[in-house]
Amino acid sequence: MRDQKRRERALMEEAYQQVNESCGGADVMITQEPIQAVDIDTERCGEHDQSEIDMAGRELLKAQEYAAKLSEIVPTLPGLDGWVASKITKAADYLSSVFHFLDYETNEKEDVVIDVQEIEIPVDQFNIGAEDVGST
Repeated sequence: MRDQKRRERALMEEAYQQVNESCGGADVMITQEPIQAVDIDTERCGEHDQSEIDMAGRELLKAQEYAAKLSEIVPTLPGLDGWVASKITKAADYLSSVFHFLDYETNEKEDVVIDVQEIEIPVDQFNIGAEDVGST
């Protein structure tokens, strides 16, 4: 175990030396910036990079194009392999999920408050136990 760690360290040192030599002898220090945690609660739709929206738009256009082409081809086929039908179902499910999520986030998201005093259902309707059913 100790020998393996020594070999790995020697290989790392050799790799750093090769990098330094290829940079003209200047010492190169390879660093990695610390990863910052993203607070999911503060991250909302619209606060992302515009390139994400552009990419999603291009992907949706591509999906629309292929969906139209497949809509023409599929009815003419004598049959369809199970994995092919599964992929179509999965793609439709994914698009549906994204649509419903974004629709909720942009249109319907609001705090729903239920006033218990406004409910007009008699309380004893829900308090029927097994012993009460036999006596009625």
